[in-house]
Order: sequence, then C-alpha cells, then structure tokens
Amino acid sequence: MNLINTLKNMGLPKIMVIGDLILDKYVWGEVNRISQEAPIQILNVRREELRLGGAANLAHNLVTLGARVNCLGVTGQDASGYVLRREMKKLKINTSGVKGVPAKITSLKIRVLAQRQQMLRIDQEDVKPLTAKVERLLLSHFKKHIKKQKLVLVSDYQKGSCTADFLRQIFQIARKNKVPVIVDPKGSDYRKYKGANGLAPNRSEVELATGLNITHKKSRRLAARKLIRDLKLDFIIITLGEKGIYFLDKKGREIYDPARSLSVFDVSGAGDTVMAALALGLAGGLDFTETIHLANLAAGVVVSKVGTATVSREEIIAHWHSTSPDGESQVVAKIKNISGLRKVVQEIRRSTNKKIVFTNGCFDLLHPGHIQSLEFARSQGDILVVGLNSDRSARRLKGSGRPVFPQHQRSRLLAALSCVDYVTVFDELTPLNLIRKIKPDRLVKGADWRGKKVVGQEIVKARGGKVVFAPLIKGVSTTNIIKNLRH
Repeated sequence: MNLINTLKNMGLPKIMVIGDLILDKYVWGEVNRISQEAPIQILNVRREELRLGGAANLAHNLVTLGARVNCLGVTGQDASGYVLRREMKKLKINTSGVKGVPAKITSLKIRVLAQRQQMLRIDQEDVKPLTAKVERLLLSHFKKHIKKQKLVLVSDYQKGSCTADFLRQIFQIARKNKVPVIVDPKGSDYRKYKGANGLAPNRSEVELATGLNITHKKSRRLAARKLIRDLKLDFIIITLGEKGIYFLDKKGREIYDPARSLSVFDVSGAGDTVMAALALGLAGGLDFTETIHLANLAAGVVVSKVGTATVSREEIIAHWHSTSPDGESQVVAKIKNISGLRKVVQEIRRSTNKKIVFTNGCFDLLHPGHIQSLEFARSQGDILVVGLNSDRSARRLKGSGRPVFPQHQRSRLLAALSCVDYVTVFDELTPLNLIRKIKPDRLVKGADWRGKKVVGQEIVKARGGKVVFAPLIKGVSTTNIIKNLRH
C-alpha cells in the first residue's frame, strides 16, 4: 500500500505548532479504603508523571511521528512553565518561539488515577488573552520561520493564545507564503478561524458551532458545507469518534474512513494524535484519502492507551497490518525486530503502568510444556515478550540438525498464541543484550533453572523486578520428542 510505503520512507517534514501550551500531571495510585473524615476514597500514591498537554502534546505527537517541530506560544514564568519548556526541549521540539510571560500562570491539569481509571482532575490556568505586545513578539518569530515550514497547525484550547486578531494575521502571513494552516478549533463561535485552509473539529464541536445534529450522512455534509462557506475554508475534516473520520472540500469531494480502533481505554489527547497524523500525511506528500486513513489508524492506537499518549510510525504500521484486509495478519504484527520492540516497550511504559514479562528459548517443536510455561509467564504481568533464538543461535546450542523449523516459522507459531504479546529473534547464545534493551519487570525461566544464575537477573532486579520460575511438565522436551520419533 502506498500509505505504508510512504510512511516508512517519509523524511522529517517541518511543521509549526501554534496554540495553548499545557502541562499535564498524572498521579497514579491505588484505592483500598474510605476516609473516616468524610465519605471519600483514599488514594495511596504510587508514582507521579509529567506530560505535555494542549498544543505541547500536539507537538509531542508530531515529534514521535517523525516531524521536525517549531512551537509558537507562551507559558508563565513559573515552575510549571519552566518544566514545560524543559520537557519540550528534551524531545527536541524547537522552543525558540515559546515565550515566558511575567504574571501569567502556566496552564496545569492534574489527573488523579486509581486502578487505571480517572478519579479527579484539577485545573490551574490563566485564560486572559495575550497582550498586543506579546502577540507582536510571536508574529515576529512566525514571519521569520514560516518559509521553512511545510504546514502550520493551530491548537486552540481557549486559554488566551489564539485571539481573533492574532489568528487573522497568522492566516494572512501563511497564505502569502503558500503554507497551509489547519486549525483544531474550540468553542461555539468559529468566526476567528475564517481564512484558515482547513478545520479539524470533532463531531460535538461541529454540532455546537452549527446548531446541527450530524448523526446522519446528509446532515454531516450540510454542516461541513456551511462551515466551508462561512469561513472560506478549502476543506474540513470531522472526527466522528467510533464512527471514523469525514472529509469535505470546497469542490464538494467527500471522503469517509471508518474507525479502526483497538479496545478503547482513554480518549484523552486523541484529537491531538489525529491532528498530528493529518499534518504528517499532508506535509509528507500523502493525498487526502491516504492522510485521513493514516489519521484514523493513529487514533485507533492512541485510544488504547492511558492519558495524553502519542503514537509512532511503527505502531501505526503494526496497527494497519492487524486491521487492514490488504495487510498481513495480526499474528505477524506481533513479531518485532529488537529496535521496534524496544520502542513499543518504551511507549507502553510511558503511557501505562503495565508490567513487562520476558522469557526466552528456541521453541523448536512447540509442545504442551512450552504452552504451560508461556501461559504461566503471561500470568506474571501484563505484556509477555518472548525472545526467540535465531536459527544460527539454536544450532550452536542444540547441535546440527536443529532447529527443526526455521526462525520465521517458529516466530509465527509463538505469535499465534493468545498469551504472547510480542516475539523478537536474537542471534546471540544468550538474551543478555535483549534484556538490557527492554529491561523487563519479570524474567521467567523454567523450574530447572532454580538455584542457578539466570542470565539478565541483575538487570531485572536492579529495577525492582523479579525472576520467576515456571513449573515444568516432567519428561516433556523437544529433545525427548525428537528422540522418541527417531525410535
């Protein structure tokens, strides 16, 4: 498919993000009792995490997808503002256009979660419009950098950064330099977005802005045509949640792409992921049909994560393989090279508190002992990663004539098991380097390893993890099966 090939070979398009910068704080914990002081739950805090939110999350999504991002916006000159700018710089987001403004409070959202469900959100923010002086400063930066950009995204969270006059000048400058601008709008009055190239609202936002119920195809088109006409847009892209994405341009061309989501876990920040994927596709040379399909795939991945998460190109490609009738099966999507697996594990850790379990072996002839061990391993955590000895590695360990099945067949057999989440092949005699890269929370070996030194145990234990021994089925092994067959 052209979309996937283009995505794999796409370079690093330059995209500017303008809008309200927000810092998100997540407080994770467990609730096991009710307070005696009041009928409220008591959260036992396990960990806290800071993430980028608002336009900063959009910039983060773009960087994760492989874009070079220049961000334009403001923070307060406070602790949250300092952290926000620091975290953006860590991600290699260009923050030369992010200005610290005295007396402004940096927008901060604190989310409290227990058992992976949100209990409470606390907002601290300043929504006063930017002063003319600050707007002039931002516009000066915009004029200086606009010619280098492939695309501009405006992310309006109604925190004061996107005033009507400021946006009017942004649109004029961008059109003069022939750089398209797409807006992620908010509120009921869209007049300030007049002059943008495209708009990307969600279903409820369109209904609020137009007063029309867009449940049906006819009303959806009517609302889209109204916004295109009233705001002088080139196109509009409406995200419809579980129903997918709808596109209409000023010439009347329609595109509808149904949703392809994994299990929905949290929709926080999903709009930013869609916006980032749309921008990447258009800036990277995809047409609108391919771009909208790309955005839908990205949304399908991000809603399965917790909080304002991001997705990578590799995750999108894997999701396409698992959902497209033209793609490979979901079994193949589980098989990763070591670099790809490392990225997946890093993203799992960044967006959830799931435990990663690792086990390894040759798995030459898959037998009941293997199945029991793998099911046991899966019970020790949330994600099971299986390291598979390559053909060369297995031969060095087991001798000539082994393995019976080549590594690509053994990989597929393992990936076909519901208890296995990911499979990766390693070429060394031991999985030490692989363990170093993914740093599992649980390392599972057969019970025959009890009392022996397990490869990688120091790495796992150094992180507070555990080595666990799986029970064995007596007398069942690949070696014995082969010996019995020969006799």
